[in-house]
Amino acid sequence: MHLTMQEYFPVVDKRPSPASRGEPRADRIVSIEFAGPVTAFVRLNCAIGPKFFTDLLTLIHVDGRWQIISKVFHFDLKSS
Repeated sequence: MHLTMQEYFPVVDKRPSPASRGEPRADRIVSIEFAGPVTAFVRLNCAIGPKFFTDLLTLIHVDGRWQIISKVFHFDLKSS
């Protein structure tokens, strides 16, 4: 299934957050690679429910803060 961002954001907005379900977070920044003073690539891991995610983020530094401009991810299901 492929969704546009306009279709995807409402889906995400309707989901209960992990915090509202009392789920502990296990986030970890694996690496940050700077391509220059205003661009970076970040690899991170996070667990949400039964899914263990690896996120790959591209960031730019604009107006004094870092902003994500693209994201791809993969997840594995945790074994019980």
